Amino acid sequence: MNGKKVLVLGESHICGGCDKCGNMDEEDDDCRNFTTKNTIEPFLRYKKGELAFDYWMNNFTKFVNVFNNRKVDNEEIFKFWDSVVFYNFVQSSSN
Repeated sequence: MNGKKVLVLGESHICGGCDKCGNMDEEDDDCRNFTTKNTIEPFLRYKKGELAFDYWMNNFTKFVNVFNNRKVDNEEIFKFWDSVVFYNFVQSSSN
């Protein structure tokens, strides 16, 4: 990032359908563990060939491409997400 500190500010995570998302008291591990870290991690594992693709993963790749004003390779994607701070403004997911 040429020595610049970058904060990527998202709006919220979108989970896809139940009324429990974002409820930290929920006993369902999928709901309780639906965090930013636990979203970026599977995306990066997909890029390494360790997980299957899911439609939402396109957002993270497209963002890096737009930020760099060109299509980037996987190595650049890893570098990008390792060098920025990513935070969602709304801390509970929406469906």
